[in-house]
Amino acid sequence: MKVSFLIATHNAQDTLPSLVSKLLSQAGTVYPIELVISEDDGFNYKEILPKDNRIVYAEKGLNSGPSVARNRALKKSTGTHISLMDSDDDISENYLKNIYKGLKENNAVALRTVYIKDEKEIRTFESKELDYKNFSSFYGSVHTVAPKEWTVKYLDVVSEDGVSTLNVLSKKNGT
Repeated sequence: MKVSFLIATHNAQDTLPSLVSKLLSQAGTVYPIELVISEDDGFNYKEILPKDNRIVYAEKGLNSGPSVARNRALKKSTGTHISLMDSDDDISENYLKNIYKGLKENNAVALRTVYIKDEKEIRTFESKELDYKNFSSFYGSVHTVAPKEWTVKYLDVVSEDGVSTLNVLSKKNGT
């Protein structure tokens, strides 16, 4: 099992290196991951990211939008499982550990993150289970990890990873 994190980038020079560093350091040799960077702003992220065989680059785009960039990343990905991330996401110190723990028991997991803005907690855990009823309160801070074959191609007009979360919920009978 390998998780491919699809990361669309646009003006992410200040945030992406931190996310990549945290993911790579947590993975170590224990958790097989792939970071698929989909450049969509003309910047060459290879210049600021480490040279690591776990980082791969999708075909470049220019202002094509997050959904198109994610489709390019999906096409390039080789993992058995897929997760969408924003380049400014932050992760906890047990992020990958929790993903792989969840995937041992389930074929998909959703991780609820605490959302912090300007050093103030905006959203926090409200429930340990995600379902259609509480989706809106989770929205904006859920990362889903699901089998690649569950992943849908995104319409050009849909840009948020909420579609991915709803797709996972539909495959898991709503919970």
